[in-house]
Amino acid sequence: MSDPNHLRAAVDRCRWVSDERELVERVPELYSHGLVVEPWAVGTSGEQWITPLTGILSMAGLILETLEQARTTDVASFVNASIEVIDADGLVTRLVAALEDSGPQQAHRLVMGVAHLSALMIQPGRVPKGVEPAVVRRAQELSTGLEAMEPMARASLMANMSSAISARMAAALNRAPSASNSLTAAVVANQLAWVLPLDAFDPHRDLAVVSKIVDVDLEPNVVTMVSKIARLASRESSARVGGRKERAADAMLDQLERSARSDALLHPRTGANFIRLLPHLIEPRSLRGVVDDHKLASRYLEPNAIRTVSGAWGAMLQKLSVWEAIAASMAGIEFVSFSGGLFRLDDRVLDASARWSLRTPRSDRRMLHAVVACRFSSLVGSGGSQPELRRALLRRWDSMVPGHAVQTVMADHGVAAFQRASDALRFALMLRARFVGRGGMVDVGGESVAVAPGSHVAVGVAHGLVVGGTDGVRGWLDGPAVSEAIHLAGRGPPTAMLFDPLQIRQAVAGEWGLMSNGVCCSRPTATAAWNDWGGDVHRFGDGSEVGGLRRDFETYPVDGWGQVADGVALFVSLGPSRGAPVLEVVELDSTMLRELQARDIQLTEGDDIIEDEEPMVEFADDDPFGFDGAEDASPSSDSTRAQWTDIGFGDDGDSER
Repeated sequence: MSDPNHLRAAVDRCRWVSDERELVERVPELYSHGLVVEPWAVGTSGEQWITPLTGILSMAGLILETLEQARTTDVASFVNASIEVIDADGLVTRLVAALEDSGPQQAHRLVMGVAHLSALMIQPGRVPKGVEPAVVRRAQELSTGLEAMEPMARASLMANMSSAISARMAAALNRAPSASNSLTAAVVANQLAWVLPLDAFDPHRDLAVVSKIVDVDLEPNVVTMVSKIARLASRESSARVGGRKERAADAMLDQLERSARSDALLHPRTGANFIRLLPHLIEPRSLRGVVDDHKLASRYLEPNAIRTVSGAWGAMLQKLSVWEAIAASMAGIEFVSFSGGLFRLDDRVLDASARWSLRTPRSDRRMLHAVVACRFSSLVGSGGSQPELRRALLRRWDSMVPGHAVQTVMADHGVAAFQRASDALRFALMLRARFVGRGGMVDVGGESVAVAPGSHVAVGVAHGLVVGGTDGVRGWLDGPAVSEAIHLAGRGPPTAMLFDPLQIRQAVAGEWGLMSNGVCCSRPTATAAWNDWGGDVHRFGDGSEVGGLRRDFETYPVDGWGQVADGVALFVSLGPSRGAPVLEVVELDSTMLRELQARDIQLTEGDDIIEDEEPMVEFADDDPFGFDGAEDASPSSDSTRAQWTDIGFGDDGDSER
């Protein structure tokens, strides 16, 4: 279930809905889906519950083009077109791409956003901020021309516009079937939602127009006539209440008005009953001078006619009530514009983070993101694979993800997306250092859960395209960058290390793939992180001083290092030489960095460690880097055979065994 605040916010905007229960009765799908609302100060109204939507304003030109075409082209030409023609439609193409990011749980955000923008585009002066000026001018011309039309002609055109937009949305949903949900179907099927905002509906002026758009079994002129009769009957009834001429029908109407808490004529529970009371509330002679043809109007007060009208009236109000519930939810939408790399809501510049660049619908699907994948499987296994431990690890993960990232969990991996690669790498290093505390304890909400002592999480960081996004609360992530990050987290901890004389390696490319117990990243990730590091960075060959050192490592494959709060982040190529596609990232303090470079200088100059020196690490062979035979890191085969010559059975040298 989504945040229940969205139901309360929608009820507050409704005219004929009294509580959340009644709203959900009209559109049950709003309970399980709905639009997530957030408190924002918008305009001069102060803080209110709204739904910020990204990515919709970029479709304004295509939406307007579809609305303009509806003036001259019948929707049947699109519905009956070939698959090739439908796929070539610009709006359908954009909608299909946006639905891929939305997924089945959030597709209604796109559908409701497009419907709301479409409805605003044909209202005078209602085009949202952030739309291109040329599109605004064309939309103003369209809305002005629509407003000048005769009511029934305007209703016909609005119905055609609604069908044109909703048909393209239906075509896009058909091409992305996994993105559809029950609420998307309800919105697509509602003809009013695409052309009429909630606050633009005037019952006294637009009721006949609405009846023609929703295609009820009443002529628009009859709807207008019956509405005028009912208004007159209501006034006469109110005048009789408490007097000598009060009728039983007057008390019944008063009860209907109180139960509706509003206009009983247009409430779905009371409207049909109101119509059936008309013959008892007003006489035909009272219609003279009120309706154009009072003789025709008087016929609708006859019993047979009134039964027919009340049935059609009730059907119209049912359609109108569904529209009101949907439109009330959409009325809280505030469109977020994106231009020049900045997101704006009501002229306010928003923080640049993945929480906005990954909001669905996405403003720019081509924007690259850095993805962190944290592997929990080793920790779960070290604790006996209890379900309680897994839940504890996931809570620990959730508590550590910063607010500007979008995160989810998949297959014992925590996955988080960042807009900046440097933020992703800093988060990855923090996970490696702090996810498991001293003695193998994982802190969860002030309580500690034990895993194997010395355990660590493995972390992979990739940079590239991400599919998915967030609605502001939940996240769902997929795509090539997510796949690569999970791969870089490794299959498990390494059992042996290669090219590691300084004993700082935490990953190795083994026979069964990458084995890691540290932080690994792709080279594009490292390059992107260095470019937006936000601090000093030393790249191989640039001579810059970072962490008190400017000299490059000569014998160890260090590609660079960057300044972090407690020292430096050292980037080491996976393998014996620099330039590898995968790099390990190791956080060191300044002392350790100097010790490593001192050892590198000794190796470069061919010096040995002096006897009274106390190195931080010890080395087992003369060539600690193993570049001449690193693959054979175990003792030589000859020495191994010598150890196993006498296997302890007392055999002498002449034995044939």
